[in-house]
Amino acid sequence: MKSLNLNIRDFLFSNECIFCNEKSQKEYRYLCQECYKKLKRKRVLRNSGNFYYIFDYDKEIKRLIGFFKLQNRRYISQILGDLTGKYLREIISFEGVDIVIPVPINIKRKRERGFNQVEDILEYLKIPYESVRRVKDTRPMHQLLDEELRKENIKNSFESRLRVTGKTILVIDDIVTTGSTIRELTKILKSCGEPKKILVFSLAAAKTAVNNKVSF
Repeated sequence: MKSLNLNIRDFLFSNECIFCNEKSQKEYRYLCQECYKKLKRKRVLRNSGNFYYIFDYDKEIKRLIGFFKLQNRRYISQILGDLTGKYLREIISFEGVDIVIPVPINIKRKRERGFNQVEDILEYLKIPYESVRRVKDTRPMHQLLDEELRKENIKNSFESRLRVTGKTILVIDDIVTTGSTIRELTKILKSCGEPKKILVFSLAAAKTAVNNKVSF
């Protein structure tokens, strides 16, 4: 069935690289070999306190994640998994992570899109995870430039009954900008018990997060 879905996707979508319009490689599907190599060269595992990330949220990463989330190019989960998986596994091993939690997406958007992009990556990598419920539809965070509006938008958006006392938790998102969503989620997790440690991993971090040395 998966092979059939990929063949249908080949028929429906162009086989041009999403960055340079050259013919994409079959193994990367939406990227040519050179553009894939450029992405590999950009990979650097960076750490600020309890926050880990791989890519700067530049125009290429923004385009790649945008195609993944907004144009339903789900095979990109495999591209992103291949690019970041080894670092994610290193963090899980080094930090002794007990529970991995992908940030749940807006209820309406998940219904429209049909998937959570972070869950897709974790499933491709065969990394087990636990789920937290998203109980509130929110406006897209990129539409809200004011930090206080972001906080109010995401407030009371999550529910969890996970047993977290004494556990090291790794929260995973695709992009961190100001950190409002992650802070709200970690607040809910802390209300479930006394975790040993809460860490955050994102594929990419925006300049606002890097320059402000965001922590959780």
